[in-house]
Amino acid sequence: NGSTLHRTPHIDRLAKEGTKLTSFYVASGVCSPSRAAILTGCYPRRVNMDVPDNAGRVLQPVSPKGLHPDEVTIAEILKTRDYATTIIGKWHQGDQPEFLPTRQGFDSYYGIPYSDDMTAREGKPWPALPLMRDEVVVEAPADRDTLTLRYTQEAQQFITRHKDQPFFLYLPHAMPGSTR
Repeated sequence: NGSTLHRTPHIDRLAKEGTKLTSFYVASGVCSPSRAAILTGCYPRRVNMDVPDNAGRVLQPVSPKGLHPDEVTIAEILKTRDYATTIIGKWHQGDQPEFLPTRQGFDSYYGIPYSDDMTAREGKPWPALPLMRDEVVVEAPADRDTLTLRYTQEAQQFITRHKDQPFFLYLPHAMPGSTR
């Protein structure tokens, strides 16, 4: 049912009591392109989010590339239907201001802009992993040991605040995708 490496009693129970979907397809086997496909409904190459092997296959910190602001995301579509929209978790669609989720249809954002397990390549210094609220860095480096708990608490608060209206909560947890 769940993981053979981690205890997953709640996921195991959900699978036992609910519907188990055992076949799925993704547009890419790595993070940035796959997330772009989920958010836009387009193949990563169509939205210029395919990342070549020689560039690390995913967006790197301080990259000049990201999901172009003109691309339409599911959050933007749902906002036209009066949904409250938020992302809580790992964005990984560009960390420059023009690529942040608040510019892609999300009312709010709480999370990290790229993977928490990346290390600098070719001796280039990278900034400390930032935890952001909307477009403001609130912690750097982000305390990675508590991110999952804090993301979950933020999600619970969002659901409570919006329980009487339609909402879209995109909750891409950073764990267990990280190596920590």
